[in-house]
Amino acid sequence: MVYNSAILIGPDGEIIGIYDKTHPFPLERRDCGGWVTLGNRADVFETALGTIGMIICYDGDFPELSRLLAVKGAK
Repeated sequence: MVYNSAILIGPDGEIIGIYDKTHPFPLERRDCGGWVTLGNRADVFETALGTIGMIICYDGDFPELSRLLAVKGAK
């Protein structure tokens, strides 16, 4: 499977978290002839900067995702 992902890397170079895009643009979606498998998690990650949630591009058009990350503690 291929995902459109964002990787959060800490100051020590270690991976803190990975987010797989949950709302690919319709033409990206594998079930619509594209190449992307849908992500199914929206996690938040603790860092020295604060609690971080990630979204990618078209995800930003869906306010529920941002609301969910805020409920989970994203700043």
